[in-house]
Amino acid sequence: MVYIRPFNVEQWMDKYETKCTNNIAETCCDSVSLAELISLTSNSTTHSHSETPLILSLSKKRLDYGHIRGSPTLLTNISTLYSTPSNPFPFSQILITPGAIAANFLVFYTLIHPSHHVICIHPTYQQLHSVPASLGASVSLWKLQETETSWTADINELKSLIVPGATKLLVLNNPNNPTGAVLPLEVLMQIKVLAEKYDITVLSDEVYAPIYHSSPDPPPPSFLTLGYKNTIVTGSLSKAYSLAGIRIGWIASNNADIIELLAQARDYNTISVSQLDDTVAAYALSPTVRRALWDDGVCEVFESEEWEGGGRCEVLRGFDEGYWGIVRAWRTLFWG
Repeated sequence: MVYIRPFNVEQWMDKYETKCTNNIAETCCDSVSLAELISLTSNSTTHSHSETPLILSLSKKRLDYGHIRGSPTLLTNISTLYSTPSNPFPFSQILITPGAIAANFLVFYTLIHPSHHVICIHPTYQQLHSVPASLGASVSLWKLQETETSWTADINELKSLIVPGATKLLVLNNPNNPTGAVLPLEVLMQIKVLAEKYDITVLSDEVYAPIYHSSPDPPPPSFLTLGYKNTIVTGSLSKAYSLAGIRIGWIASNNADIIELLAQARDYNTISVSQLDDTVAAYALSPTVRRALWDDGVCEVFESEEWEGGGRCEVLRGFDEGYWGIVRAWRTLFWG
């Protein structure tokens, strides 16, 4: 029997979060109801809720297994998060899972073996280091350094942790849970160089993107956009999109062979996600609704915070243009 350490934070949340008067431990943007989600669309005022496109789609949907890897509409909408005008990301290299927690677990279950060495950023979500350890891998923690104002990553320490030939996976969490720290583009590029040199696959849990609030600098692009083939990124609707109750996460990779390996392993524990969840997720990630969700949820986080030269919500709207660009007040585009 595999031994795995108790998942302390999840057990604590399970015990207390639904019984408290005020929940200040939650890390998601304030959740929305289905009615609130529908009301975010510009044409919702012309229909009763029962006549809106989302409700009509849900009511007519046959409740079979649906698309095993995720519906084409949902996959296409997710792919725009990682696309540029000149380099659209192929939706065939995305796999839908029941939340990002299932996405991360599937990556570890598929790719990690007892002889492997894994490096994981720390502190972080316990799953990201406990699961590889439970599978027999040797896990080293790349520890963020705490300063008076932030947490920083020492690239030289990362170099010292690499075991040539044995280190198979580097696990990032950007933005970081629980510190909120963000690995800047300069550090991400240094990580890419090391990963290429030592043939290390990079798993970047980006479930909190685009909730960037711990740095005065513009947020970095997704690791997926940096051009390293053996990159895996996971995300979900739970945090920035206010839809934790829609159990939809995803895995995206620049390496189509990795996606195929993950899909083969996925057959053993997930046939498909809920058809209802898939439909709501596809609707929420359509361009118009996605922007409205960010305006309603994420932008409230930054209401009183400003970057020099422009508000943070302006940056978020640049992020949403489909090319992971950063638009500042003077309308200069910095490409990721």
